[in-house]
Amino acid sequence: MARARLALRFLQVFLVYLNEKSRNYKFSQQEIEWLKQGSIREDEPARYINYFYDPVHKTGWTGKHFGYLSEEEDYKRGADKINNLRG
Repeated sequence: MARARLALRFLQVFLVYLNEKSRNYKFSQQEIEWLKQGSIREDEPARYINYFYDPVHKTGWTGKHFGYLSEEEDYKRGADKINNLRG
């Protein structure tokens, strides 16, 4: 939560800086509020999955292999569990 507050504060300071330096465009209070709300919503569950977009192949994350291990990883985990049971 502290990180989110810091990010919002940074965004606000940055937008004020841009408004002070820009000759061509000034962000309105409404636009600043939209940007703040958008930055909050961007970290909501399921939304952050959009970060996994592959622009080369123009595909997003499908979740196809979510939670699955390769055969080698699966074997290692199984062997570790058996060894732990043996003590």
